[in-house]
Amino acid sequence: MARKVKAGPKDPASVTKSPAPVSPVSVITSPISLTEIGGVSPLFIVKDVPATLAFYRVRLGFDITFEGPEPDDIFFGIVQRGRAMIMFKSVGVPAIPNHTCDIGEGLARWDAYVFVPDPDALFAEFLSRNVEFFQPVQDTDDDLRGFELKDPDGYVLFFGRPKS
Repeated sequence: MARKVKAGPKDPASVTKSPAPVSPVSVITSPISLTEIGGVSPLFIVKDVPATLAFYRVRLGFDITFEGPEPDDIFFGIVQRGRAMIMFKSVGVPAIPNHTCDIGEGLARWDAYVFVPDPDALFAEFLSRNVEFFQPVQDTDDDLRGFELKDPDGYVLFFGRPKS
């Protein structure tokens, strides 16, 4: 059932003005210093957390920083390498990587962008670890240099940096 709302006065002169809202632009351009944000950590829904953790540790060189909640019941895990951190959780539903949701157009295939100062060196490292690539290291149409890989659940990660 819709709730009736009493309308205010119709004469604009009779409306008391409230203070002007703060513009987001004025907040950004104000002389205050901004606190650094270290990164963002995606949460991927996965089929098998221990298998996913093993892939990121063995193939991609990440450290496992958490797996649990209990040694015999691992349905959540976190990996980290440098400032890149990824969380994984098994909740009994299939993974839904971005590329599976864009009707096969390939318009939004990345599930994570991982900034890497030297993508060519990381590409060579991953090659030595027998990583299979979705796209090799290259300059992209988006003015980036990097490469793509798919993890065991189909999530596509781009490792790279802006070209300029």
